Amino acid sequence: MNGNVLRFPNNTSFIDVGNKVYSSYLPDETLMTRQFRSVRTRTTVRVNSKGDTIVRTIREPVIDHTLYRGDWEISGYLGSGGWRINTPEGIASIVRNGADAAGRTFTHLWYVRDRLGSVRTVVDDEGTIRQCTMFYPSGLPVQLFGTERVSDRAHIGNRWSNFAGLGWHDNTARWHDAILDRFTTPDPKSADYPSFSPYTHCAANPLRFTAPTGERPIVYIETNSWGHVFLSTGEGASLTVYTYGRYGNTWKNIPSVGSTAGEGILIRLKGNDAQRFINDEDKRFGLNAFTFEQDKDAEINAYFDNILQEKSADPSNKRDVKNIGKGIVIDEYNVVNNNCVTTTLNAIQAKTPIKSSVSFSLRALISERYHSKS
Repeated sequence: MNGNVLRFPNNTSFIDVGNKVYSSYLPDETLMTRQFRSVRTRTTVRVNSKGDTIVRTIREPVIDHTLYRGDWEISGYLGSGGWRINTPEGIASIVRNGADAAGRTFTHLWYVRDRLGSVRTVVDDEGTIRQCTMFYPSGLPVQLFGTERVSDRAHIGNRWSNFAGLGWHDNTARWHDAILDRFTTPDPKSADYPSFSPYTHCAANPLRFTAPTGERPIVYIETNSWGHVFLSTGEGASLTVYTYGRYGNTWKNIPSVGSTAGEGILIRLKGNDAQRFINDEDKRFGLNAFTFEQDKDAEINAYFDNILQEKSADPSNKRDVKNIGKGIVIDEYNVVNNNCVTTTLNAIQAKTPIKSSVSFSLRALISERYHSKS
């Protein structure tokens, strides 16, 4: 087993003798390839002219290889495999109707999910049900309709692998045995969360954190510094952080700052950059996290996107903020009446007033995001 700098291993999982799973990751923990290897035994029995019985046993390798390139999956190897793209709504597969690109079309399958994000029904473009599934609490699927699984997305949206009778959920970070209802290996990042068992998931609270919908905004408040406030929407590749402050000419963590005003700079970070910012803020200053009852991600994204689109039209508003990223001057910051708190609240209250908030552990949140595929 060889690991990268983030301790997310390029590893080999031994299912049993002769059956292995090989996984390969980039340093940023992106899954690139997964290969299942098994052995098929073929036995032939013959009787020769002398009446002797001859038994021959041949062990043949069986290999299932998948490449991952973002949302694209290639079953097989580049140049010879079948391509398909996965989205939260369903999958689109390329059908080759000719030798050139013009002769290729897409076939679509659409997901119907339950409140946990599990794929319960798969329908085609004509509305025909191709697959219908229910799940035990452990995530073990029970096929209700359809003799063949047309999609490998199953419990809470994770991949279900039944290669050679495996029966495990592919959670990217590790495997989950749905029959025994346990993980097959410890959490690769368990050292970062010593208060939790390395074999738990979702911060040891799956009833609360099993279904990260990514539709509720989260507000973060620094606890060991000046109390900076920022918020995030979405999760995974869609995770977006919006942080506002006087990043251009003053620094909130320098006590000698005397001015209460300055450039009001809004910074938008996405995906890995957003998660890195949250992790760094928590490590440096400590964070409390709050979320809300309503699903307001789309409203907040639209609110900030409109502001950024308008203000970024003027090139003089663009700023490079040290150690964070690129920002846009959107107004004048004032520590009394136009600050990180008011900007965050304006976004949250822009369209639909919030009803109530819920506080929870940031460590649980980070663990939830890491195990959003658990």
